Amino acid sequence: MSVHGLCVKCGFEKNLFVASALVFVYVTTMRIYKAKIVFDGMAERDTVLWAAMFAGYAQHVEPLLSLEVYRNMQHEDEKQH
Repeated sequence: MSVHGLCVKCGFEKNLFVASALVFVYVTTMRIYKAKIVFDGMAERDTVLWAAMFAGYAQHVEPLLSLEVYRNMQHEDEKQH
């Protein structure tokens, strides 16, 4: 069983710390599509989670997509304040 699968089985998939760690693992292993699935599944996103997605796009996919993530993060922050 995968680490991600174990997190889901144990009910930790919605935990911000676990989600951030999973995103970083997926980004590091160049599986950005898996990182995006974890990221999109989170109702609440903290700075670490946003940074993980930003870094993943900047390093492995397209730098322009990382800018889109950054803009989305700013928009999300404006909605909260």
